[in-house]
Amino acid sequence: MTGNRDARIELPARGWSTNAARTAVREALSAWGLDDPEHLVELVATELVSNVVRHVGEDFCLSISADGAIITLTVQDPSPELPARRIPDEHGGRGLFIIEAVSASWGVDEIRDDGKRVWARLDLH
Repeated sequence: MTGNRDARIELPARGWSTNAARTAVREALSAWGLDDPEHLVELVATELVSNVVRHVGEDFCLSISADGAIITLTVQDPSPELPARRIPDEHGGRGLFIIEAVSASWGVDEIRDDGKRVWARLDLH
């Protein structure tokens, strides 16, 4: 983790990375004196990380930043493939719907020749 109101963690595309992401979010928010009583920031981090683990399968970076009570989570991965909504079924497909439902906004920034960044903003007020 780095920075005063910025944190960053490099993670492998493994199932346990979702737990590491939740821990990183919890520790960062605690260090910054911010509360996530409904664990929505942790939920969004889990969904962002799960999507990379499941659909990209390569190492990635999770960044957490705070501007007041606005939290931005960003996952950067090496795949140029953009996330797409799909019809939920017993195997998944709910991640982007969950991210949309609890985030103030979300989006994707394509990085030239270096994959993409998927981000979500949440307002803790």
